[in-house]
Amino acid sequence: QSAIDGYNVCIFAYGQTGSGKTFTMYGKRDDENLWGIAPRCMRDLYEIMGRDSEVFDFSVTCYMLELYNDALVDLLIDKKKKKEQEADKDKKKLEIKVDKRGVV
Repeated sequence: QSAIDGYNVCIFAYGQTGSGKTFTMYGKRDDENLWGIAPRCMRDLYEIMGRDSEVFDFSVTCYMLELYNDALVDLLIDKKKKKEQEADKDKKKLEIKVDKRGVV
């Protein structure tokens, strides 16, 4: 509901390897009863946008990032672009910003 009301929304999954974060976030693609948080949210968001499109204007921006071994990985970049970026060392990489004390 907060996203529909115009607020930024973040869904954050944290836990050790093998604890079920990926399944919780994505679920099982071919069984709607086992969809995870992300596909359910997107389905509901676009249903509401479709329902209210004559009353409101909507804009959606989505990021999916993974922090793994101190590296940020963009999970939505297509494989071809990812290979191009890996080959081109001059491209700006995703980085974790920290303050003077080393706090994220």
